[in-house]
Amino acid sequence: MDGLPSRAEIYVEYKAAKDAFRACPGCKIEDLQERIHFAFYTFSVNWRELDGWFQSAASDQGKAAAIISFFDPAKRLQFLRELERRLHNYCASVKSLVDHTRRVHVAMDSYRDISTEVAELNATYFKNHGLSQFVQQLRNYFVHLHPVSSGYSIQCEGGEFTVPYRFRKALLLEYGEWNKSAKRFLEEAGDQIDVQTTLESYFQYTKAFYDILWAKHREWFAPQFAERQRLLLTVVELEKKLEEKDKAEALPRGTFARRAQTWRRRRDSNPR
Repeated sequence: MDGLPSRAEIYVEYKAAKDAFRACPGCKIEDLQERIHFAFYTFSVNWRELDGWFQSAASDQGKAAAIISFFDPAKRLQFLRELERRLHNYCASVKSLVDHTRRVHVAMDSYRDISTEVAELNATYFKNHGLSQFVQQLRNYFVHLHPVSSGYSIQCEGGEFTVPYRFRKALLLEYGEWNKSAKRFLEEAGDQIDVQTTLESYFQYTKAFYDILWAKHREWFAPQFAERQRLLLTVVELEKKLEEKDKAEALPRGTFARRAQTWRRRRDSNPR
C-alpha cells in the first residue's frame, strides 16, 4: 500500500462534502432567492406581452383592426379580449411578485434577522410611492368595480385614427379601497392616465429596485455565501481527485479486472 486514500475513501469524503454543501445556509438562501427570481421573470414576461399589444395597436394594421372593431361589436370584443388577458396577467404578476418577496424575506429571517432592513427598503421604495401603490392595487379595481375594457377608446385627430388606452380618473375614484399613497397619485394625475406609460414607469422602477435588492442580499448574507463558496470548492477539489483516481486505475474494457472494478465502484457509490 502506498498510504494514499483509495477511491472508495475519497468518494465517501466527496459524498459527505456534497451533502454539507447542499445543506448549508448559503444554498438554502439561494433557493429562496430563486422564488423571487421566478416571480420577477413572470412579471417581466407579462409586461413584454402587454407592451407588445400596445405596440401592435399603434401600428397601421392595429389601427385598421381597431377601426373595424368600432363598427362590429363582435370584433370589438375579440380585439379587447387579448388586451384584457394581458393586462390581467400583468396586474396579477405584480401582486405575486410583492407577495413572493415578502414571504421569502420572512423565511430568510431564520438565517439572519433582516426584518428592520426590509421594512426600511419597503418604506423607502414602495410604501409611500404613489405610482407603486396605484399599480399594485389595480387588480382589485378591475375585479371589484370596472372591467379592463372601460378604458378603451378610439379617437380621430386631424383625420388620424389613434387607439389610446387610458384610465379615466373619474372611474378610478369610484373605487373606495385605494390607500393614501394611491389616492395621492390619482389626485395629482390628470383626468385621464395613459396606461402604457404608467405601467412601463412602474416596470422600470421595480426593475431598478430589484437590482438594489440583490446587492442588499449579498451584503446581508455575505458570511453564508462565503461558507457556501468554501464548501463548493471542497466538492470541486474532491471531484478532481476522483477523476484522477479513475484515470490512474483505468483498465482495458472487457477484462475481468475492469468488470470487478466497475462492480466495486457501484457498490461504493450505493452503500447499504
